[in-house]
Amino acid sequence: MNRRTAVQLLSSGSSVVAMGGLPSLLSSCGHEAFGPAPTAVPLIESPFERPLPVLPVHAGGPIQLVAQASSLDIRKGASSTSMSYGGSIYGPTIVVRRGEGVDAQLTNQIGADTNIHWHGLLVPAEMDGHPMHVAGSGASLRYTYALNQRACHAWYHSHVHGETGRQISMGLAGNVVVRDAEEDALRLPSGNDEFVLVLQDKRLDVSGHQRYAPSMMEVMNGYMGEVVTVNGIAGPIVTTSQGRKRLRIVNASTARVYNLGTSDGRPLTCIGTDQGLLAMAEDVQSILLAPGERVDVLLDLRNAVGGEQIYLETRTFDGVTTQGKHAARILRFDVTTNKGDMSDLPTSLALLPTLDPNTATRTRTFDISNTHGGGHGGHGGHEGGHTINGIVYAMTRSDVQAAVGGIEIWEFDNTAGAEIHPMHVHGATMRVLSRTGGRGILTAPERGIKDTVLCMPGERVRAFVSFGPYAGMFLLHCHLVEHSDDGMMLNLELR
Repeated sequence: MNRRTAVQLLSSGSSVVAMGGLPSLLSSCGHEAFGPAPTAVPLIESPFERPLPVLPVHAGGPIQLVAQASSLDIRKGASSTSMSYGGSIYGPTIVVRRGEGVDAQLTNQIGADTNIHWHGLLVPAEMDGHPMHVAGSGASLRYTYALNQRACHAWYHSHVHGETGRQISMGLAGNVVVRDAEEDALRLPSGNDEFVLVLQDKRLDVSGHQRYAPSMMEVMNGYMGEVVTVNGIAGPIVTTSQGRKRLRIVNASTARVYNLGTSDGRPLTCIGTDQGLLAMAEDVQSILLAPGERVDVLLDLRNAVGGEQIYLETRTFDGVTTQGKHAARILRFDVTTNKGDMSDLPTSLALLPTLDPNTATRTRTFDISNTHGGGHGGHGGHEGGHTINGIVYAMTRSDVQAAVGGIEIWEFDNTAGAEIHPMHVHGATMRVLSRTGGRGILTAPERGIKDTVLCMPGERVRAFVSFGPYAGMFLLHCHLVEHSDDGMMLNLELR
């Protein structure tokens, strides 16, 4: 396909939505003519008029997760088709203690292949949701595993290659909260003062129906919606007491990065990241949160007065042309005169493992620039698609081999790139050592243990990677999901 044909397809509004159609069409184009879009998708702020949906909680015992079609009023009074794991949208929040196990039965009723990846959990390879392990229409998969990792906020979602973006965007996602004695002892806000928040932007038509049909340009830059939802709806309200609030936030969008802050300028206190608590809390004015990342923050409303309204908002940010140009309020807190958690925060939170780069056995560099000039990342001659080190994903090929329980240093090189790449590793954890170029700094959540790291255009990120205890085939990929669906993924084989 040449440039003229591709542009005609874009201008006519053509899109590829069938399973497998997106990668094959893009392979025929080779992306050689498509650079970043000149403008970002604007955000439309919704009226705040409905209570925040509280996602159901499952604590202990087997759980049935039925992937099925459902409906949801994303905008008030406008019912939209969606997908869920048995509810109106998203799945139950699975609460499990360290040392306990998960026993989840997935039943597929969506009419297309699906599976579950347990994002952020260290589980056996056959339980991890690799795209080679899927349930066909009408079939089931059982996930059983024990968890021996520190308290954290993980999440689960579909991971079918070429279909992940559509299935996550339509609602096939949920949360996992791992608890342990170390975190319990801190007496952080809990109960009515603890909230699990799923952020996801939606592309809606005039009737309020959500759509997921990325054009080739949107595969390049990410498919972004104009409406930001929290727990599935636009314009939610939390009526809450004065005091500290714990917000466990996951960015479940396929491409949009959020720059989170408060409407009145009060700081957010960052206490945790993907893989659990930080060593110490840190007050910040804003937090950049990429797709796949989680952040654990405290919102201090102890000095708020009854009747005050305070918003969680996403702000503008620099560094990329395709997003970050628009701000919007996304969640409103209506403060009552009641008293909630008024306690002080402990000085120290958690004892993190020693970070000694000298223990790494090797250093690897991953070229993620995808310059699209004569081929991705400067590597001409391949068949198209987003790449890592010039390689387009192949389901059964072993791309990176590493030792179970080993330690390496990985460098993600986006210095020549113009696109955002949140890099996520399965079966391992990361500690960010440095960032050069671009922002040139480490953010507050990056002082903890991670599994997803944002690489902005022009940046090189160096990370300390600790491989988990299980052998088998895992993944390394970009969590801008249109990119991974388009081939920006490698198989990581732990031996």
